[in-house]
Amino acid sequence: MIKALNTAQNGLLQAERRATEIARDILSSTSAVSSSFSDAVESSPTENTSTEAPTTAQAVNNANLSGASVGSLIQQFADLRAEEQSFAANAKAFQAIDETLGSLLDDEG
Repeated sequence: MIKALNTAQNGLLQAERRATEIARDILSSTSAVSSSFSDAVESSPTENTSTEAPTTAQAVNNANLSGASVGSLIQQFADLRAEEQSFAANAKAFQAIDETLGSLLDDEG
């Protein structure tokens, strides 16, 4: 019973650690894309002779955002979701074991 609690606890800690790492990666990825996007907006092509701001499509083209970076970001979000589910599963297991252990102690007491 104690070994099961320890396993669930370790699962919770590992899922939290991995989710934190993934969230940091997402933050750094989106910061780089945001910076690149801002630079593209500021250096819009001179073809647009009006005083209006460049469109999002123009800014994306200027930022040279690759499909690989978008694909990587999607993968990171999928990984983060998987860690969320892993954390929830370990939390349920921990709770079930805790309730079972509590019931055993109540019956003995």
